Amino acid sequence: MKKILVVDDELGVIESLKAIFYQRYDVYTATCVDEVFQVLEQNRIELLILDIILPKDDGLEILSQLRLRYPDTPVIMLSAVSSTSTIAEAIRLGAVEFNTKPFDVHDVRIIADKAIQSANERRHVEASRREAIKTGFLHQIPGDSVVNRTFLH
Repeated sequence: MKKILVVDDELGVIESLKAIFYQRYDVYTATCVDEVFQVLEQNRIELLILDIILPKDDGLEILSQLRLRYPDTPVIMLSAVSSTSTIAEAIRLGAVEFNTKPFDVHDVRIIADKAIQSANERRHVEASRREAIKTGFLHQIPGDSVVNRTFLH
């Protein structure tokens, strides 16, 4: 079963997200940065749902650290505050989606499923590209187009 990590300090939000996902995903939880990286080091997390405002930590700072250490893990940001600058900063730092609290159950499921599916597709394409380079398949394609130069080098 795929694994999701929910990072929030509100027990109600954590329990809601666990209830939303429990049938399809193993749901792990964390309330601070130390717990986040402990869970990530011990598990292959497919999706991270991260609150922006935490008592001891800044969700945007956690997101920044996540991009450095786990660049392929999709992150959905949650917040009760929906300022345009905060949303823009979250997206700039690599969040795949931003959702405000209170959130719609149906929307959160769809967003999570799409984020996981997109990440899996990117991994598959990258693995196929690496295999094609390794086997020499791409080097056999004639031509000097921008696409060939990009993928061959």
